[in-house]
Amino acid sequence: MNKKMKRIMKEEQIGCGVSLREAMPLGKETPLEVIKQLGIDGLSGGLSDVCLYASYKCNLNCYMCLVKHMKGQKIPSMTIDQIKEGLEDTKVLFHLGGEPWVKGNMMEIVEYFDAQGVSQIMSTNGTRITEEIVSNLKKLKHFVNIQVSLNAADELDGEIRGWSKSFERTFESIKMLVNAGLSTWIHCTIVNENIDELANVVKLGAELGVGAVNFIFAHVTTEEEIKTWWHQWPDAQIGVVTGKISNLVVIDIDTGTDPDSGPTWTPGYHLYRSREVR
Repeated sequence: MNKKMKRIMKEEQIGCGVSLREAMPLGKETPLEVIKQLGIDGLSGGLSDVCLYASYKCNLNCYMCLVKHMKGQKIPSMTIDQIKEGLEDTKVLFHLGGEPWVKGNMMEIVEYFDAQGVSQIMSTNGTRITEEIVSNLKKLKHFVNIQVSLNAADELDGEIRGWSKSFERTFESIKMLVNAGLSTWIHCTIVNENIDELANVVKLGAELGVGAVNFIFAHVTTEEEIKTWWHQWPDAQIGVVTGKISNLVVIDIDTGTDPDSGPTWTPGYHLYRSREVR
């Protein structure tokens, strides 16, 4: 981040967001060290939100998942002490992955940031949630929302996610979360196999009492599909995978405009930086 931008952000009390993947710090650098490298330490507005990929490990094998391509690589997960350092003033923390609940000390991490007054949101595949986890989440004061992946309203979900029991297990998890009064959403990835089943996912979500059903398109690989989508949605924005794969770090600024950066749907802009910034 250049000196002019940093000065403006300090003067205007602007916060910024950053995505911290274990593939970026490689399990060796703490979030604070990464933040310093990016030049966003010491901002008066602090970090408004952080997407934390504490681990890439996952118990499922969704064929369309970008994270699954990290499997087999020796990427150490961040320790709880590494995660804590530099994130105390974060306002919103998004727990992503991999599957967060594969990480053995995930609840310890969540409870720590709850004690710091940090609002937390989690994305999970739903298959590792237990009654104990639900009970502990219910006790938290700042756990805002949990988004559970479900790609069909029947056993087709298991075919997509690589485990025959994924629908049954996730269905029960959603019921436990909703019954506990936790804000619960369904997160559905659209692929060729479930394109005709989306209405059933919405219907199931309504029956379960979730707060929302979100849909996203899986990444595509054929030129024909991409051209078709651009014809249907000419104003769509292009997504990019950050971290080790692209060597990119994207800083999300939630206030102001910058003609030299990428646009966002909400007021603000994105700063694109190389992971190698020192």
